[in-house]
Amino acid sequence: MTHQDAWRIFSAHPGAEMLADSSIQETFLDVGGLEAFWRKWYLEDFISSGYGKVKFLFGGMGAGKTHWLRRLAITSDQLGYLVAFIDARLVRLSDIEELYRAVVAAIPLAAVVDRACRKIIVDDLGYREFDGDVVEFSYWLEHDRELDPALFRRDIREAVDRWLHPQDLATDFLLAIRSWIYQRLMNETNQHVPEGWLLGEKLMAPERKSLGVKSSINRRNARAVLSSLAAFSHAAGFPGILMAIDNFDSVAKTTRTEGEIYYTRGKRDQSYEMMRQLIDESVHTPFLMLVLGGDRQRLSDSRSGFPSYPALWARIENEISTDRVNRFADAIVLDDLWQEDIENVKRLASVWSLHHPEITPPATRAETETAVGLEWSLARRVVMAVMSDRNLDIGEGDLDE
Repeated sequence: MTHQDAWRIFSAHPGAEMLADSSIQETFLDVGGLEAFWRKWYLEDFISSGYGKVKFLFGGMGAGKTHWLRRLAITSDQLGYLVAFIDARLVRLSDIEELYRAVVAAIPLAAVVDRACRKIIVDDLGYREFDGDVVEFSYWLEHDRELDPALFRRDIREAVDRWLHPQDLATDFLLAIRSWIYQRLMNETNQHVPEGWLLGEKLMAPERKSLGVKSSINRRNARAVLSSLAAFSHAAGFPGILMAIDNFDSVAKTTRTEGEIYYTRGKRDQSYEMMRQLIDESVHTPFLMLVLGGDRQRLSDSRSGFPSYPALWARIENEISTDRVNRFADAIVLDDLWQEDIENVKRLASVWSLHHPEITPPATRAETETAVGLEWSLARRVVMAVMSDRNLDIGEGDLDE
């Protein structure tokens, strides 16, 4: 798909999920300086220093939640983080086991293991001159260094144990990751067993026995395994893991939409309880940052939103009831940032106008004004005005709506 094709698709279905990463970068405005703030205080400091955090990004329709989360994901990737961008409309997230599976499906888990193998080869075993693929290491030892396989098998096993020993890892995770690292370094054929366990697959009893684990990943152990994954990834050389969950408000929907996950009351409460636990346990989940984006109105609904689950609502209610945006708060409302940042609102029209030659107006002026009314966020109204060739004069009155 060409850059121009992507913009034409966006014209027909305005939404940041339709844009390529390059277009996200070109049209991103750091409203209120929030992205720079989070980058400085969280991505480059708090998380990479061994702490965990859960953040909420609320906003109305068209406030730029998806755009902002995708930009955060791009920034995190550039900083070396493992990034899991998850759309809650398409992936069920009703418990911690499902969240773990979604995360490991989104990150290059095998590459993380190979990074750990490389550290063991170079830092522990001292073979700095080895520059091949990690699965070639045992062949290189036997044929290039002419070492006895019986001896270097023992050396490799001991080196793996030494490297893993200082890390605070859940027992089952430790057993599985230890097995996979050793098998990678020895290029053994049954690597699918520890890999499958770490990916959340349901293993047969003989396979679990070969690893020494008691069970497959489930609701009882998934949170500890997720925390272990973040700690292990950091030891392998990554700053941490960023989990960006978009459209989390779909959990609160009370009507079914074709092609989207539907949550019953029971599943919704399970999801809210999972978030409550993640907030409470964030201090014990180092190198892990979770950011959830969703529609403020839907998630504030007393019947199906966060207020319907008091244990969760009590932890974030005060975070969004402030006169001015506190960038350290665990819940940020994008609409409030746009209201405070009139200069970026004005710049928004200018930035999107640069792409106007590539944008096909989605409707006539009258149709656009009817379809995009005051129920839409200010940011979306500005963008749609540019796309429909309307003259736009943003003043203080617009910010007080």
